[in-house]
Amino acid sequence: MSLNSDTLQSYSQFLQCGACSCDITSPKLLSCLHSFCQTCLNDQDGCHVVTCPTCHQPTEKAEVKDNKLLSDLQSKLDILKQIARGSDLSCSCCNALAGSMCFECVKFLCQKCFEAHQVFTEKDSHSVESLESLKEMGFQEFLTTARKKRLPYCPDHDKQTIR
Repeated sequence: MSLNSDTLQSYSQFLQCGACSCDITSPKLLSCLHSFCQTCLNDQDGCHVVTCPTCHQPTEKAEVKDNKLLSDLQSKLDILKQIARGSDLSCSCCNALAGSMCFECVKFLCQKCFEAHQVFTEKDSHSVESLESLKEMGFQEFLTTARKKRLPYCPDHDKQTIR
């Protein structure tokens, strides 16, 4: 199943803020496991407790966490939307017409930059897919491919893979 705007729109609805009903920005996770935009939670300034707009459970502001899973899904969906639009994508390095994407760098690459990228990242085993093959993937397949292709990095040690 290839990507289309209806399919992507249906996935987008799961990434909306429960308070403002917009695409969630800087998603924050409360202790009740509901997520909201940081700005929607900031509207509750003045005390050290945040009340969940959905279930009304209080959460100490110190316990509010970044929702990295939701941020990651949102960024993947944004990439897919760009690819699915079918418009010409620009190379992230030189603004020429892109023909591929590196999952590790999360960059679109033209042929010239792709060749340089392969030389400089050869030892790091970066995985690059053509935009044409990505257009043919469904959302689930794209997420699976992105998960397999991206190396897990340590959150405490810059550019060190988990081993």
